[in-house]
Parts: sequence; C-alpha cells; structure tokens
Amino acid sequence: RRSDLVDATARAVTGTRHAGWRSGSKRDTSATEIIDPMPIRKSLRASVLLAEDNPVNVEVAKEYLASFGCTVVSVGNGLEAVAAMKNAKFDVVLMDCQMPIMDGLTATRRVREMERDSGRAATPIIALTANAFAEDRERCLAAGMNDYLSKPYSEAQIYSAIETWMKPSAASRDAAPAASSRQHATPEAREAVLDEAVLAPLRTKRPDLLARIIKTYLEHAPVALADLMAAAQDGDCERMGRQAHSLKSSSANLGASALSALCRDLEKAAGTGDTDAARGLAAKIEAGFEAVRTALATGTEGLAPSHAKAAKAAG
Repeated sequence: RRSDLVDATARAVTGTRHAGWRSGSKRDTSATEIIDPMPIRKSLRASVLLAEDNPVNVEVAKEYLASFGCTVVSVGNGLEAVAAMKNAKFDVVLMDCQMPIMDGLTATRRVREMERDSGRAATPIIALTANAFAEDRERCLAAGMNDYLSKPYSEAQIYSAIETWMKPSAASRDAAPAASSRQHATPEAREAVLDEAVLAPLRTKRPDLLARIIKTYLEHAPVALADLMAAAQDGDCERMGRQAHSLKSSSANLGASALSALCRDLEKAAGTGDTDAARGLAAKIEAGFEAVRTALATGTEGLAPSHAKAAKAAG
C-alpha cells in the first residue's frame, strides 16, 4: 500500500514514522482508506504567479492558494508569465510546463536571463506537470526551475512546496503539513469510472470547489475532445498529443483515472508519430469520456445547490 511505502521511505531517511502512517494489522481492506494530511495551521500570505492554461487546473490551484492566504495572479501562457515577472515581484511562481505560445521551460529560461541581466534575486519557480518521469524533473531543473509538482497534486503537497521555497520571514516554518499518504483504491474502486479516493476529500471538505471544477471540466473537455477527434481523422499527431495532454491532467483532477491513463498513452503514441495507435486510443477516449460525463453529472448530487445546478446544466 502507498502509505506503507511512504512510511518505509520516511523511516529510512529521517528515522521516524511518517505522520500519516497507520498500523495495517487490522486495516479494513474492503474499502478505500483516506488518511488526511496534518492540518494547515498558518497562513502563508504569499504572492503567487500561477502560469496555467487548463481551466480546471486553474480552479483547483486558485482555490487551494486562496485557502492558504495567498494572493494570486493567473496567466495562461509562458509569454504572459515573463511579462508579469517584468512588472511585479512574486514570492513563488507555479509554472505549467506545457502551455501555448510559450511553454514553461522556455519561460523559465527567459526569466532567469532577465534576473541575471537586472541583478534581481531569483524567484522560486515550481514546475507543474502531468509527466511524472525522472527525465521530466531533470529537464525542469536544467531550465532553472527549483522544484516539481506532478498533477494532480494534493492540497498538502502544494502547501508544502510553496512553504519550502518562500522566504523564512513570509511564513511560519513550523506549519508545513506532512505529504498526503492517501491509500490506493481497492481493485473494485480502480475499475470504477471515477476514483472515490480523489473525489471524497473534495466532496467532504470543498463541495463548492468540486462543483465548480465539474462545471468547468464539462465545459472545457468536450471542446478539447472534439478537436482531438478531428485531429485523429486528419492524422495530426501534434494536435492529438496536445489535446490528450490537456485532458489527461484535468481528468485526473476529478478522479477519472482510467480516462487520464488513456490520454497519457495517446500522448506517448502521438509523440512517437504512431498515428494508427493514436487513432485507436482516441476512439477509446471518446467512449470513456461519455462514461465520465454521466458519472460526473450524477456526482453533483449533494453539492452546494447553486453550483450543482450549474454543473448539471453544463453536462
């Protein structure tokens, strides 16, 4: 189980148990277990630049950041991020790696050049990416980024990353929460259209946010899917890969893990120019999205009434 792996790693590195660990001797394995991170006790009060083009991811990040007491400036591509950093100072930058017009890696290199030329201190830049491979982390660090968060990230993970890279005077150093140690779902849960382990914390603690991101997803995803299918018909691997990347992270944020995995596979196939494989995966994604759409429409039951009504209308 994930919590046991995290605990073993924590003991090897620090000599103490991970804060979220629970004994598994009498664990109920018939249901998904969710272990909440340590509570966030202090406001970070950071000024954050969020460079992200996916509207679902923007909703999630802004909600988390607002709850930390952060002020947020949001931009949709790397060129806008560079311009924002010319005109203002930020405590931390959250930089998506794949954005239109200018990607996050190029933007980071431009920012580092600008800082060197002007003699300004380097602003911490945290990469946000749906590609969780070692080579991706290395590329981010080589471009001048300071840290790396894989999507979908938890509230505790983004808090910890920001708190780590802020100036000591900007936040209380004893308030960093432990990393989330949520268990993997049981085999039955993994076969479900939506992963309850992802949705349950949002439904319980942030129903307004869940309703908003469902609404945003159901507005954004069909447009991306339509372009994906048109690209598949045209045999355009570059467009297929771009739309699959967008759907991958936004689907994962809502617990649509199987759909997100299909998008990841298509992105890889498109990246190698395997048009036939990419087309086959596109057809599976189209079918999988319809199941996700239905599940999300049902999932609005019990949420904040105004948002639930809007989410159903979008679906």
